[in-house]
Amino acid sequence: MLQEETIYPGGTPPKKEGFIRKILGTKIGGRPLTIGEAIVDIMVILLVYVLIYLVFNSCTRCTREVESAPTASFESPVDTLSTIADSVFTYIFLLRLEHPRIVMAQCIEESGNFTSLSFRNGHNCSGMKVPSRRPTLAIGTLYYHARFNSWQECLMDYAIWQSIYARGKTADEYLAYLDTVYAEKKGYSNRLRKIIETRL
Repeated sequence: MLQEETIYPGGTPPKKEGFIRKILGTKIGGRPLTIGEAIVDIMVILLVYVLIYLVFNSCTRCTREVESAPTASFESPVDTLSTIADSVFTYIFLLRLEHPRIVMAQCIEESGNFTSLSFRNGHNCSGMKVPSRRPTLAIGTLYYHARFNSWQECLMDYAIWQSIYARGKTADEYLAYLDTVYAEKKGYSNRLRKIIETRL
């Protein structure tokens, strides 16, 4: 079988255009882009990539700092609990959550001092439930609460909740807000205050 030959006008095939030539040849409103417009487009694309990198790097830096901390083995429950509590408290500060002592008290209360099944099996240290209207990091439910890949993701999810619903409140306003929208039992803020006074 014979191969067919493509015959180009003028006898020579057209030159392949590179990336820059394609950008310069792009038309806006029926006219080709100028070099200045093409440079601005390239700078915008580079800026977007740099911003994506910076956001990703800042989110993973918090996780790496906590994960790089030495952890105790599970053979010593007392050491493990204090290490988990210390790591959680450090991570709360790294995430720059408002009212970190209140958030830490919530973690102690909601996770049963980091021993509950919801914490051990679902990595839920803050008692979060799966939301219906906001972004979440939850991967499912466990014991009627949200389940996460790690307790760090649980705290990130708490940060999302706090930034949407509970920013800019004083400590007393925050505790009152938790009593109305977060707590399932009465006296929630009093239990948190007691934990703060005795343990934090």
